[in-house]
Amino acid sequence: KVKPLETFKIEGYIYPSNLKVWVKVFQEKKDLKPNIDGSFNLTIKTPANIGEGKHTTLVGPYAKNITAPITKKLGIEVYRLPVNLTFKHSPVALTNLNFEVSGLVFHNKKPLKEAEVTVEAFGEKVKTKTGLDGSFNVRLQTPYNLYTGNHPLTVKVNPKEPWFRSIQKTVTVPLLNLYMLLLPATLTVILIRRVWPLKHKPKPPTFEEVSTITPPQPTPEKLQGILKTYFGAVKLIQTYTGIELKPSDTVREYLFKVKPYLGEAYKPFKKLSLILEEVVYGSLEHSLKEAENLLTEIRERIKT
Repeated sequence: KVKPLETFKIEGYIYPSNLKVWVKVFQEKKDLKPNIDGSFNLTIKTPANIGEGKHTTLVGPYAKNITAPITKKLGIEVYRLPVNLTFKHSPVALTNLNFEVSGLVFHNKKPLKEAEVTVEAFGEKVKTKTGLDGSFNVRLQTPYNLYTGNHPLTVKVNPKEPWFRSIQKTVTVPLLNLYMLLLPATLTVILIRRVWPLKHKPKPPTFEEVSTITPPQPTPEKLQGILKTYFGAVKLIQTYTGIELKPSDTVREYLFKVKPYLGEAYKPFKKLSLILEEVVYGSLEHSLKEAENLLTEIRERIKT
């Protein structure tokens, strides 16, 4: 067995010793002149790019006069040393972003420096070389037009020394195309807006939400309808509880202030406060009769 660039000898004897010998090895033919005793030898250097496996060497003499040539066959096996390759990569590839691959090349726990590393994925091929510690690191740019799914990632290593074997590993990497994922949703929204225009109806506020609505301060000429009814209720409650409605108070803030003191009058005052918000600030309709009935209920429950 021999490795690339390794030398070996071919030795033999021939009789008669005056015959010229030829040797054909690795597709190359060489002529030899035997020694006076018929011995001959030839040192061969195994080519760097020779393939692994068994190779046949032919040895024989040239015909001379009545001498019939006889050809001998010799088997030579060429081998290379195995190489170890480990690498890691980003867990998921995203379109139009960098994708990183890093790894280590070694033999018998010893790093292989200056080995050529080729990383191929997503239609892109990047070449680099290992450092003194046998490590490598590359970045690929994922194109925006790839489909979402698994894509092959191939790492191939060609060591600098020809007596080491090349190695190649392929894994699959999940890729997400954000553009393709968002496109159907975007088209759907556009279609809905064109075919069925959105009709927005304001949602009335709830008492559990924090309100920032501040009712306008009453003036005699503007106290009409439901607004006048609400401030009529506020006047009763201020007299009953002693808690005034300040200019900085919102409808709900005042409602929460007086809640502990209203007893059964709290429920109708809460309904009246909600009606005020919906009419004045939510553009919703309520009947004046409903508001007046609530004011009457508040007055009766405060008296009792």
